Amino acid sequence: MPRTGLEPARLAALVPETSASTNSATWAFRKERNSIKHTSPTSGLLEEFEGTVSGHRDGHGFVQRDDGLPDIYLPPNEMRAVLHRDRVKARVVRFDRKGRSEGRVVEILERSTQPIIGRLLQESGVWLVAPEDKRYGQDVLIPKGATARAIVGQVVVVELTEPPSLYGQPVGRIKEVLGEVDDPGMPRQKEPC
Repeated sequence: MPRTGLEPARLAALVPETSASTNSATWAFRKERNSIKHTSPTSGLLEEFEGTVSGHRDGHGFVQRDDGLPDIYLPPNEMRAVLHRDRVKARVVRFDRKGRSEGRVVEILERSTQPIIGRLLQESGVWLVAPEDKRYGQDVLIPKGATARAIVGQVVVVELTEPPSLYGQPVGRIKEVLGEVDDPGMPRQKEPC
């Protein structure tokens, strides 16, 4: 006859007699199991919070939460309308297999006013500045009359005149020419590790 499980005598040896302590241990286990269910990947879903955007050179970013909880991942499509150091209100929209949360920007609370330092380039007749700090993730378009006599290849300071949007790059004007890339003493923005 095939075995379908543990033999009754062996099963009795594994399961202690019912007592008050066993019942309380069983009750504590069930309570713990239920609390794990309630902190599943769906808890916190659609939760809104405020924080500061931290861009990544690969195009995605994170929202560093004001409440000190772990950062929320922003995919590249969410980074199109924001820049590094913008303050935003965001919402948790999903969790990955490891339980890490992914967010969506709900509202831009405050744009970063810090100027952007980068190299002036011209591609197909279009002027743009490629930021030295790759966490910005987007080149800044410069209208023809806003180049401030800078020439291609120079390092410049850009002030934004139009923020980025889902369908458009940021636009700015050159505020100051710092010099050539190879000039001694040229300020460099450090890249994150």
